[in-house]
Amino acid sequence: MEALLDEAQRSYPDQPSGPEDRWWLPAHLGGTAPTPEEAAVRDAEFARGAGKTEKPARKGISRVADLVRRRR
Repeated sequence: MEALLDEAQRSYPDQPSGPEDRWWLPAHLGGTAPTPEEAAVRDAEFARGAGKTEKPARKGISRVADLVRRRR
């Protein structure tokens, strides 16, 4: 089963378009995708709120006003 998976991953027709596009490719094939264990840790951290460090984007007029002020 592992040999079939490895062959499928190596022969997949789509390839990363550059260094920033390697997030989906497994590390053993040169990508940056987390292992299942690493992904589980990240998911647990996110569920606890550790991944919520960014401010949500403001909507409506106030957001547009901010953008206009920055352009001046």
